[in-house]
Amino acid sequence: FAVFSIDLDGFKSVNDTLGHQTGDAILREVSARLLSTMREEDVVARMGGDEFCAIVSDIAHYRVAGRIANKLINALSEPYHIKGNVLQLGASIGVAIFPLAGLNAKTLLHHADVALYQAKSKGKNGFRYFTARLNGEYRQRRSIEHGLRLALKEQTFLLRYQAVVDVKTN
Repeated sequence: FAVFSIDLDGFKSVNDTLGHQTGDAILREVSARLLSTMREEDVVARMGGDEFCAIVSDIAHYRVAGRIANKLINALSEPYHIKGNVLQLGASIGVAIFPLAGLNAKTLLHHADVALYQAKSKGKNGFRYFTARLNGEYRQRRSIEHGLRLALKEQTFLLRYQAVVDVKTN
């Protein structure tokens, strides 16, 4: 089986510009689209905000999960007709496949989120599979971010100016 971590691209701007009632209407429509796209035996849940999760059984190969991810992205990228507005959103998806990406629910959800984070950082409106390499990159990035936050908090940055000069032209 596979765990799909799904996040809407562009949802925050809808809430900010058109209000939470419009955002809530979009979330209801997203839920309906997810349910109509998935099989009856699949599980779909809203995790919070504009984040959803789907669990799909009978995944025989990575390509099957990829086809499902693309199907979900296409369904969620269709225009939304809400209160006289036509809104275009996208979706980013992270995919974690059991047992390669983890042996328990907590690990699979975390790894699907890691893959989702990568999908969003690579331009959104796409999907990524969880891999061990991806997890290493994620951990390294989190470590760097933590170090930078700590350095900002403790004011340990030292600013230096170094001119950049072309030797040939001065």
